[in-house]
Order: sequence, then structure tokens, then C-alpha cells
Amino acid sequence: GLVSGLVQGKSTPMIPQTYKALVAESVGSSFSEVATVKDLPTPTIDKDEALVQVKYAGVNGGCETFRARGEYSFSGNKEVNYFSLGAEGVGVVIAIGSEVTNVKVGDAVCFVGSAFAEYSRCKAKLLWNIPEASKEYVGLRISGLTACAMLEQTGKLKKGE
Repeated sequence: GLVSGLVQGKSTPMIPQTYKALVAESVGSSFSEVATVKDLPTPTIDKDEALVQVKYAGVNGGCETFRARGEYSFSGNKEVNYFSLGAEGVGVVIAIGSEVTNVKVGDAVCFVGSAFAEYSRCKAKLLWNIPEASKEYVGLRISGLTACAMLEQTGKLKKGE
């Protein structure tokens, strides 16, 4: 089938054969140099994964620049001929693998990875449930955690301050 280990709900949307994604075929000197829109086959999910229909994507200038250049924690991009773009996103689960128990089809979630696409294949255990798939939650995973870490770890913020 299109999606291995698929568990569908009654309101599961039709999963298309292909989808659009902003990807890079190789690293380069800038995001604008490497970014290109491609039609890709809809990914097959494994038993511990979920397919998320992306509703909103966050733009993290540093992350995307480093990803496009293959710098810092994205140095592995120098070794591949293709990689996805987009860090944090918000969407709705449209399919789950057979062993997924923490999310269900129809759940609103935030995620990290492949956010500049219509669909994102995610490890289900890394998805965070949110009340609704709205733009207000898109910065929760990276930007929100970074701000929290800076206040607590760097700024030594204490309760009541």
C-alpha cells in the first residue's frame, strides 16, 4: 500500500500519491541558492511513524541558513544529494503506523523537520499534541524552547522574576 502499517480513521483525508516540498539537492552558499520546489512521492511510514499534513511552518533564519550551507549540526548535508528544508511546523496527523499510541488520526501536533512541505513523515514519539493546528503554536518546538533555555540556563531566571 501507499503507507505501510497505516491506521486510518473514518475522517481520514485522501492521501495523495505526490506532494509539493521545498528541498535542496545539495548544499550551497545560501538558502535561496539551494531551495527548490519539487513534486515528491508521498512517503511511506513505518510502524512507529506518523504522516502529518502541514498547516503552518516556522521560519528560523539561522537553522535554514546552516542547513542550506551544511554547517554545524547540519554538516551531514554535505554528504547527501537531497535534503528537506524547514525546521518547525504545525499540522494534523493523517496516518499513523501500527505501533503508534501517543497520537491518533485527526490530532493537531507540532513537529520538527521537513516543515516546508505539504506533508511531513515524523517519528510519532517526537510529536507534541496541541489544542489546534494554528499559527500560534508553530514556534513552540524550537523558538519557544530556545527562549525558555536562555531564560532559565543563561539568565538564571528564578520563580517570581
